[in-house]
This record gives sequence, C-alpha cells and structure tokens, in this order.
Amino acid sequence: MMNPMPAPSRPSRATAGAPELVTRAKAGDRTAFEALYRQHVGRVYGLCLRMTGHRSSAEELTQQAFVRAWVALRAGWRRRPSAATCACRVGPTPGCR
Repeated sequence: MMNPMPAPSRPSRATAGAPELVTRAKAGDRTAFEALYRQHVGRVYGLCLRMTGHRSSAEELTQQAFVRAWVALRAGWRRRPSAATCACRVGPTPGCR
C-alpha cells in the first residue's frame, strides 16, 4: 500500500526560506503554503503517527494541522517562531483534545 503522505523535501538554496514563505502564504500565496507543506509534512505526520500509533489517524491529524495553519496564517498570525516549530505545535493538537 502506498503512503499518501509525500516525503518531506529538503529546501535547496534556490528555494525560498521559511520566513519568506510564511510571509507570502499570509498574503494568500498558495504556492508558498504548498512549499511550507512539503518542507514540514513529514515531521508533522511523524509526530502525529508517534502520538496516535495509527496511520489513518496520523494522516487525518496532519491534514487538520495544515488546514488550521492555513486558516491561522490568513487570519493574521503574528508569532515569529520557525515554520517547523509551528507545524509541529499545530500538528497534534486536535488529537489531544
């Protein structure tokens, strides 16, 4: 069975940095958000999988995390931590309630 979660990609020098991508995503740039997703989905999925122990639950929580991140960015999210820290913080929250 094929894993529906894409492998995380390593940012190259040609790729925009996370702060720039966050700024662009906040402005509604879906391509920038997709780049952030690709950079951090593996870490968020791994964290959710370790917390739940179930692939389907981890996939659902990962999807919810990135939807929440998109909504938060578009609502004017103002914090300055790294995108990776935020992705991992947002990731497990729904499953911990």
